[in-house]
Amino acid sequence: MPKLKRRKDGGYFIHASGDNNPVNTFQVTDRGAEIVKSSGRSLDEFFPDQLFYLLHDLDHLSTKGADLTDPTIGDITNIDWATDELSVESRVQVALQLIETHGVSQLFDGDAAKWVLGLTGNAPVLIEPLVEAIAAAAGYSYETIHEYNDMFHEGERLLDIALCAYLQYQWLRDTATFDGESQHRKHRVVHGSTGSHIYIEVPSDEQTTYTIPTDMPESIDEALRDELSDVWGLGVGSAGFAALSSFELTNRHDIEHGVILPAERLADFPVDLPPRSVLTEQYEALRLLQNHVEHVLSSPNSDVEYGDGSICDQWYQHIHDRLTNGSNGEDALGAQQGDRVDHTAQTYRDCYGDGEQVTDFKFITQTQPDESEQLRLFGFGIFDHGEQVHVPVAPDTEAPLPVYPQSEHELTQAVALLDEFPAKPSAGTPV
Repeated sequence: MPKLKRRKDGGYFIHASGDNNPVNTFQVTDRGAEIVKSSGRSLDEFFPDQLFYLLHDLDHLSTKGADLTDPTIGDITNIDWATDELSVESRVQVALQLIETHGVSQLFDGDAAKWVLGLTGNAPVLIEPLVEAIAAAAGYSYETIHEYNDMFHEGERLLDIALCAYLQYQWLRDTATFDGESQHRKHRVVHGSTGSHIYIEVPSDEQTTYTIPTDMPESIDEALRDELSDVWGLGVGSAGFAALSSFELTNRHDIEHGVILPAERLADFPVDLPPRSVLTEQYEALRLLQNHVEHVLSSPNSDVEYGDGSICDQWYQHIHDRLTNGSNGEDALGAQQGDRVDHTAQTYRDCYGDGEQVTDFKFITQTQPDESEQLRLFGFGIFDHGEQVHVPVAPDTEAPLPVYPQSEHELTQAVALLDEFPAKPSAGTPV
């Protein structure tokens, strides 16, 4: 059996002694090492042969001085995948690491498909994390997959249903075509977004605007295809597509009829999006800026807090006033957003963002804080390195608004930049 070992330079290698291997020492990628460690096996501890061959199939192994096409590696013969040397929980963790490293699509081909095949039919409590991850990638909750499983498959096909649901999503993302002139488009409503998926209500009497695929992709491993065929054939691939979506939309948004659409296909689906609005984008940009300043005031790594009268606290109040109290004799942006447009800020976030915030601004430029600000925010641990912090750019001077001003001069400049934004922006959709 093989062992994962550490090289002197910090990298990893695998020692795989035994008569079945033409070579004994394999270099392994860092991602391959993480797959081994996800099984619960530590450095210098034997791990199962089947995991070794999985790494080989995923191109994480090579011999010293040779590449992955080395014929001696190609001569390795795979072992019996029925061998169970890891607990179900450990094998689930390996599958989750495969998703993180290679994506859900990898689970349908090669030795990864055989690995997943060995997990089908296990008790829900054992495979729940894997089902949850696959379902989320397809736009569904674990609860929806579980509900569908109980209703149509007597609780025995949980993982199979999640995999079929992902195949649906993959088809919608990559292949599906839609009727761009549908007569129902004005009656469709966007109810939510996760960033990767859009949840759209459609009229109950609407005819399907696309043809559901009846066959699974040819690229799927044959054994896994056979395992999934009953679930796919009984409805997930065809009539059940609507049922699965209906369960999710009811659970998530309390609506019965709709489509779960990959976000990148929103422009192709005939649904009326809210018109672009300077008012909504300005409201959203300042709301996000306020959230960043709020983060500073609540951080144990800053020397400021709410109500302390500090420069940062005063800056927070200036932004808050624009959002909730108004300026220059005009109503607050929040009140204007409610009174002057016929879409909500949340709908705008769903259609032009990730459901939590707008990410696609048309009228407001968003950028990173300047270098001195980044040093304050990240250098002292107020924000984690790699965390996304974007701020609006003043429309006239094209300077980014600050998050953490620390002097009267900086506060005066910050307020001047804030004043460049109009007190009554164009609504885009007057009512």
